[in-house]
Amino acid sequence: MKEAETVFRCCHDNVERKQGTQILEHEPSNSDPQFTPTGPDEMSEMMDVIDQAGNRLQITKDEYVRQIMQAAKSNWDNLEVLRQLAPQLLNDGFVEQSLEIAQRACEVSGGHIPDVYWRSAAQAESGRLEEAAAGFAEIQEDAAYPADVARAAIGLARVRARQGNNEEAEALINSAIEGDPENPQHQVLLYGFYNERGLADEGLQKIRELAEKSPEKTAGWRALMQIYASRKEINEIKRCATKALQTVSDRDEQDLLAEITWHFGQAGAPQEIISLLEPRIQSVHHPMAIMNLAQAYKDIGRIEHSRNLLEATLKAVPDNLKPMVTQKLNELNQPSPQES
Repeated sequence: MKEAETVFRCCHDNVERKQGTQILEHEPSNSDPQFTPTGPDEMSEMMDVIDQAGNRLQITKDEYVRQIMQAAKSNWDNLEVLRQLAPQLLNDGFVEQSLEIAQRACEVSGGHIPDVYWRSAAQAESGRLEEAAAGFAEIQEDAAYPADVARAAIGLARVRARQGNNEEAEALINSAIEGDPENPQHQVLLYGFYNERGLADEGLQKIRELAEKSPEKTAGWRALMQIYASRKEINEIKRCATKALQTVSDRDEQDLLAEITWHFGQAGAPQEIISLLEPRIQSVHHPMAIMNLAQAYKDIGRIEHSRNLLEATLKAVPDNLKPMVTQKLNELNQPSPQES
């Protein structure tokens, strides 16, 4: 199976929560879900960054790290900046630099939960497993919110899996699922735990059982959607999407539409995005769902539909999203390799 992104990039833990400290905030991934971190995906020697004007530039990895560390050292007492940069560096594979910043954040905050979490995560990535385990265990003892206890359990489970203690690792994952049942990522990671050991079908069956045990909850169906997207099983994505839409609250429906369309896109099914959103287009207002629809139009050759949708979206989205929409428009207006 295709190697997965690092586990810290798992999908949709950036969904707004009523409680918890929002430790993980990451974009979706539809690579085969795995559990134990395998290191970052191969990065090009040149890394893409977006400047303030929305222009795409390229810098070397060394220059990227230099700029990030310079920003950190210039804000060495600014907890908000440190908390942004430590996860960013860890996700990009710069473990020691992430650990240095996370350690500083712990010093500034006096050891608040998000800072201990990212320090422990970086320690785990650098091979300092017992230090990482101690940090995750500390969070489990001190955290007030079930979501934070569950995330710490997942972190500790990864450590135990690396140490070869699969029985304890699985028990910790199951405790996270029970303690934070609304988060589908814990279930995805349980599947990944089995997938890594060559037991993907058994893992999938466990997630099916969890979804069917609580069919009124969206988490199981959302987890299954992500798993099926990694396997490009489009009919199963559709089935789980229907179940999720039947149970989702009005407050969360827009986020779910963005999530479903992302999975269809990653599975190579643009027509399914169009079939889902076109009948309800007047009520769709999530920017990512709309942009996924624009991409689907582009993928099937309906370029004018895509352009019109993006131009309308550009007028409506908040300023912080305008560069992303502008970039998509610029890409749309560029000739394809066949045309150039």
